[in-house]
Amino acid sequence: MVAPPAVAFVVLGRPPAARPATGRPPEGAPRAHVAAGQRVFWTEVHYPTGVSLLVVAVTVALAVVMAIAINPWAASPVALTALVVALVLIIRVTVDDRGLHVGFGPWGWPRLTVPLFEIEYAEPTEVRPMEWGGWGYRLMPGGGRAVVLRRGPGVRLALSEDRRFVLSTRDPEAVAGLLNTLVDRSGR
Repeated sequence: MVAPPAVAFVVLGRPPAARPATGRPPEGAPRAHVAAGQRVFWTEVHYPTGVSLLVVAVTVALAVVMAIAINPWAASPVALTALVVALVLIIRVTVDDRGLHVGFGPWGWPRLTVPLFEIEYAEPTEVRPMEWGGWGYRLMPGGGRAVVLRRGPGVRLALSEDRRFVLSTRDPEAVAGLLNTLVDRSGR
């Protein structure tokens, strides 16, 4: 079972701060059409679906069986696990003039932020969970991080110090375009 993001953040801590990016997005990178001086943001919320709902349902069913067959106290750790997993499966992704933010759970905590000053450029990509070791919040040697929600479209951020960040999203062109536009505006 994949550890909930809160546990990963507590155990692993925050990734080390990096030096600011120095480059600009390449000419062919997607851009958003935003008027000069206009403030913009983009957000997307992912709710549990498919396999993740099945995992929660099986865990709840196991808790009920344990409560009936053994006793309610024996089922409480399993029920608590089902609740925690269900809560962290709600993920909110936001892009604004400060960078990209990923909030886990209905309250947006824990929160992962990729500051705009660390982003070199963003580009649409295809996310394959097995390249990252599965689904969830993933860390890879060499400074790679990912929030893998499903197989399919996503965005890849090239960060300072040759690091990368990958995120599953339904609209990678919008995320990449807005981030590249905000990086251009930052005046590096």
